[in-house]
Amino acid sequence: MSKGLFLVTLSYVAISTSAALADPDCRNLIIPRTSSFQSSMQKWISLLNAVNMGAQSQSSSDMGFGYAGFDLSYADARNASNFYQQRTRYSLAETDTLSIVSTELTPEIAHEFVNCVKATKEDITISAPSGADNQEAFQVKILWTPTYSVQVNDGTTDRVVAINVTNGKSMSTGEKRVAPTNSVTFNVQRESLDKPISISASIDGRDSDFFTFPARPQYDLVLRAIRSDTPPIRRSGHYGNTEASLPFCLPDPDGNSQFLPLSAQVTVTGNGAEWERRSHIALTTVNPLAVCAIVKSDGVGCNEDKCYHDTTGHLSATQVSITKIEY
Repeated sequence: MSKGLFLVTLSYVAISTSAALADPDCRNLIIPRTSSFQSSMQKWISLLNAVNMGAQSQSSSDMGFGYAGFDLSYADARNASNFYQQRTRYSLAETDTLSIVSTELTPEIAHEFVNCVKATKEDITISAPSGADNQEAFQVKILWTPTYSVQVNDGTTDRVVAINVTNGKSMSTGEKRVAPTNSVTFNVQRESLDKPISISASIDGRDSDFFTFPARPQYDLVLRAIRSDTPPIRRSGHYGNTEASLPFCLPDPDGNSQFLPLSAQVTVTGNGAEWERRSHIALTTVNPLAVCAIVKSDGVGCNEDKCYHDTTGHLSATQVSITKIEY
C-alpha cells in the first residue's frame, strides 16, 4: 500500500431516529479509539462515517478530526471527503464502514456498535484485526452471540461454522465448531486488493450480515498548509499618520485542489508604539476557491519617531488536492 494518504469518500447514512437504544449516541463506543483510525486515510474516513452513523441524537460539530498533523473540524472533514468523491467517484458503503471500523475495535465492542447503529441484535458478528483491510491474507473472527435459546443436539450446543467468501477464499481446513458466546477464526486470502472482498458466515441455520472491504483506492488526498503574508504597513509622521489598509488573498488553487473553508485563520504582528491596539485583521472572503482578508493599521498619535508602528497581516488555510497512487 502506498505510503501516501488514502481516502475513500464518505457515504453518509441516515439512521432512523425512532430506534429505541439504551445509549442513543452509538459513537460513544468508538470515540475512545479515534486516534487508532489515523493510521490510514481509509480508516479515517470510515471513522467519519461511523461517527455520522452513530450520532443519533447529538451533533458531531464539537468533535475534531485531526489527520496527518492537521486539525480539521467535522465540517471540513466532510468537505474534504465530498471533494474527493467528486474527483474520484470512489465511495464507502455502509458495510465497508462497519467492517473497517471493526478492525480497530475488539470483537465485543464491534458487535455492540453494529447492534447500536442498526438497532437490532445480531447473532453472528465478523471482525478482523487492524490492517486487514490492506492485506491480501488476513484472519477473521466469527463471534456467535445467539439471541435465542440454542437446542442441545447430540449432547452439545456447539454448532458448525461455515463461511462464504466472494473475490477470495478461506484457507482454513477442517470443520470448525463454536459454542454460544464464543468465537472461531478463519484464514482468508483475497484475490486482489483491487477487488472488493465480501465474507459471510452461517451458524445453526442463520446467516450473518456481510463483512466487506472495498477495493483499494487509486488516489491520495493530500493536505497542505497554504500561507500568505503582507508587507508591513508602516505608520508615522514620515510614512503617513492616517489609517491604512491592505487587502490580500491566498494564491488561487488549481483545478485539482481547493481550500477547506473552516481552516482559514488570520493573525497580525507588528512593532512600535501601541501596535497591538492599532493593528486589525479580518477575513473578507472564505470559500473553497478563494480565501482573502484585509489588514488595517490605525493612524499615529503624533508625527514624532516615538509614535511609529508597523502592522503585518498573516493568512493561512488548509488546501486539499488529489494525486494518483503508484502501487
